[in-house]
Amino acid sequence: MSSLRRPSRPKKGGLVFSSTAQKKRRSASPISVPTKRIHISSEPDVTASLPTSTSTTKPKIATRILIISDTHGVSALPNPISQSQDQKIDIVLHCGDLSECGTLEEYKNTIELLESIPAPLRLVIPGNHDLTLDRNFWKSNCTEEGKNLHDEAQAIWTNDTAKEAGIELLDEGSHEFVLENGAKFRIYASPFTRNSEGVREWAFGYESAEDRFNPKGESISYGRPAGTERSVLQVDNEVDVVMTHGPTKYRLDLSANSDSLGCPHLFRAIRRTRPKLHVFGHVHKAYGAEIVRWNEGKEMPEDDDVDDGTKEHRRIEGFVKDGLRNIGAVRGEKGTETLFLNAALMGRDGKLDNAPWLVDIELEPA
Repeated sequence: MSSLRRPSRPKKGGLVFSSTAQKKRRSASPISVPTKRIHISSEPDVTASLPTSTSTTKPKIATRILIISDTHGVSALPNPISQSQDQKIDIVLHCGDLSECGTLEEYKNTIELLESIPAPLRLVIPGNHDLTLDRNFWKSNCTEEGKNLHDEAQAIWTNDTAKEAGIELLDEGSHEFVLENGAKFRIYASPFTRNSEGVREWAFGYESAEDRFNPKGESISYGRPAGTERSVLQVDNEVDVVMTHGPTKYRLDLSANSDSLGCPHLFRAIRRTRPKLHVFGHVHKAYGAEIVRWNEGKEMPEDDDVDDGTKEHRRIEGFVKDGLRNIGAVRGEKGTETLFLNAALMGRDGKLDNAPWLVDIELEPA
């Protein structure tokens, strides 16, 4: 694990801005999109294999994932995580809001936090607070004095220190990795979050009517298709995990004022593709986990309600041990259920009050 020297704290205000009806049914029609394949290791960990398959197929591999979000520049977890063989972590996922307002020091603090978690691979996306990582936002809002901050922020997440720590800042789209335990891990990632009315400093935002997650012709009746080849979540990619910063509508998205802050277009995309796991953050008050079991049919209504396409849903509490909230194994058959998990750690007074989540899933061998 590499060490990271923390710079002196910048002066306050170090970031520089300029001021300035009845439902019709239709079937999904997915299109293809390329994935990125990165080999982490070619040596499989045979001790992690779980013999759940038949004699004609290779056994699936038990894989442990630690999920966090919304650490907002804090440099350490309240409870340090120690390495133990019975609780070995294969992947860490950080669902965004790496900082409070996109300062370089905050990003370095977050890398320090990530390095403290014993795991060979740490996958990260930005959130709406990570202003300097959104090139378009920063180009439109920074002054001459701050014009280089985007490149400097990007460099922090792609330099040798980050690479040596197994840290990958993911672009929007589908990615594929070969893990140290020999499993093939497929993940869709997106930092984009629906805009909040009246909030100007908002990275990776989109208007509530924009649908960037579904193919053209598969949007909600009032949705405006705005997807790209990378942003559309595809059925035929068969991703294991979807990681976004913001939640879907209806699932762990209620604010302290009971406002639903999630995206209906993202809910439609998750229901259409049915991954094993959808992890996110953004809404601190909605921290929690919920299993949704889907109906057998895959017809898509023209509108979306909370129970559309769902057979049942229930909250999952898990249990806390050594500062981690452990759910255990997610064993549902692919396409039948999805575990929704809000991993926002930030609580009151700038403290990480919520525990990181620990989840086990079974993956195909590489």
